[in-house]
Amino acid sequence: MKACRGRLLHLIHRDGPGGGPVVATQLLEGLKGQWDQSVAADGEGRMAAWCLREKRPFHRLPLFPLARAWRGLPRLVALLRREKPHVAILHGQWAGPLGAMACRMAGHTRTVYIAHCPAFYHSNRWDRALRNYLAERLPLRWCDRVVVLSSGSRRNYIYRGWGPEEKIVQIPNGVDLSRKMGGEEKKRLRAGRGWQPGEFHVVFAGRLVDQKRPDWMLESWRKFLAAAPELSARSFLHLVGDGPEKPALERFVREAGMGGRVRFAGEQDEAFDWMAAADLVAMTSLYEGHALVPLEAMLCGRPVLAMKVDGVEDSVEDGVTGILVRPGDTGAFAARLAELARDPGFRRRLGDEAESRVDRWDWQKSLLQYRNLLDALGPGP
Repeated sequence: MKACRGRLLHLIHRDGPGGGPVVATQLLEGLKGQWDQSVAADGEGRMAAWCLREKRPFHRLPLFPLARAWRGLPRLVALLRREKPHVAILHGQWAGPLGAMACRMAGHTRTVYIAHCPAFYHSNRWDRALRNYLAERLPLRWCDRVVVLSSGSRRNYIYRGWGPEEKIVQIPNGVDLSRKMGGEEKKRLRAGRGWQPGEFHVVFAGRLVDQKRPDWMLESWRKFLAAAPELSARSFLHLVGDGPEKPALERFVREAGMGGRVRFAGEQDEAFDWMAAADLVAMTSLYEGHALVPLEAMLCGRPVLAMKVDGVEDSVEDGVTGILVRPGDTGAFAARLAELARDPGFRRRLGDEAESRVDRWDWQKSLLQYRNLLDALGPGP
């Protein structure tokens, strides 16, 4: 193991649900023993639990929602001046602009911004467009490196001319290949949920927020049930996750008469187990940084039906490891649901091919890229 390279501070605006804390915790674990690490965040989730287990400092600051962040900025500057980390890693919004600003104010210049979910995907109003422009432009201007997770994100930055191309490094998300499951383990997980042979179980794993467009998922499911009544009695959709959209989604399910065919599973510690037990993993996101759900589905040999958007199309090969549909086309999504429900052999071929190709997304490969990136920046005040 390498000697300690120096002090490394991870900053994330909220240590809570979502893919950002998952990837950040992976990175904490991967760099353990090489860097003296600490975390600053609002909330207490996976990263706080890691710090408690590893006896590393966790600094809770008022950073979420954004209106509170300006109260946390002076405390973050004081923390940086006190700890003097050699490198600060800024995980997503809104840690990017706040952290870049705080590091400059503290006289600290070695910073890496990881764009878990860049802001340019949601700029439909002028005030949001300005806010989101600053959210990405400031880290690109002030940070030493900007890590993007997908080729789509990289194209967006370069197209906008928001920063020097040499600063932008693409490092995809990855999965732990040691978590691969055998067929018997998948059967056990399925049986443990009371799912019967011959039933068609679809898992939607993600936060119930605008970005994930769970309303598209439910509208697709409604059209699927209406167009394929012979399948409806044995087809079930499980929404694994929670979020502010849940009341509206529950109301839609009641009004559409789908109560017996849609189940809200809530937030789960191991959504991966739900995917492993399912027949199909579905996602209707409008955009992603680089979604973990398709990678985890591939790891457990499950096909993915998804919208063809940035952060998904890099990892799902249409017709080979999954099926991609034009964003927002709920009719086409419903038709592909019916096709996959009727053809278990097709589902099995897609899932087997996905599992055979998941090595491309080995987290150890991504971790090596992060280590090389940090080594290139080098330690020092």
